[in-house]
Amino acid sequence: MADFYDGEFSGGFTTENAPNSQSEPRTRTSLTPVTIKQINDATQPIPDGNFKVNNVELNMISFVGIVRSVDSLPSAISVTIEDGTGTTNVRKWVDENSGTPAEAEEKYRMYLDKYVYVTGALKSMSNKSYIQNASVMPVKDHNQVLSHVLSAIHHHLLAQGIKPRPKDEKSLFVSESASTSAPQLSIKERIMKVVRDHSPSMVEGVPPRLISQIVGIGQDEVTKICTELVDRGELYGGSDDNTYLLD
Repeated sequence: MADFYDGEFSGGFTTENAPNSQSEPRTRTSLTPVTIKQINDATQPIPDGNFKVNNVELNMISFVGIVRSVDSLPSAISVTIEDGTGTTNVRKWVDENSGTPAEAEEKYRMYLDKYVYVTGALKSMSNKSYIQNASVMPVKDHNQVLSHVLSAIHHHLLAQGIKPRPKDEKSLFVSESASTSAPQLSIKERIMKVVRDHSPSMVEGVPPRLISQIVGIGQDEVTKICTELVDRGELYGGSDDNTYLLD
């Protein structure tokens, strides 16, 4: 699997600048991988301070999602992105020195219904959050999507004081299929295991896309099986109809 945080995707989990003294507030300068739901749920305890969600401090953030719409505004391009947990809007201001608004709109329309990787600073204006200096880049390797989701889970667990066991760390990428594809488990059992394993860290629900990548079957098939399991009371829905949970 490609390393999502190499090269132009650098960021990772090095968390904060070292303070000059223990009493000084620390500002996070590295990228924090998040889901769009975390962005939408984030609050700002102190005016002009950093946002927080589930004990995670957010300043410089990154997320992955699919571009659903591109709209031209008088001086900016509005890009709507969703990732299965929520939807957010990113504005890219048009620099007339580097191109026309029409050229900028055409560039981002090429990303419609495709995955993009977004980075920027989470800020607030008029009591609404927005992403400052957003960078929107196309995802070239779909393994990056799963890698980002798992990185967001990993970061969330660390923020809650939960340190993954060594065997869990090895299973963060692809190798988890070894434990979910054992011959004695049916597809339904493998799906339920994935949902059970990820429910504690994905409290809003486990998306079919993640289940599909781990189990190794199509997303439509995952949704069909999960719907049957929900109808039988073996799974239950998450925050929306497209995510699933299991105690």
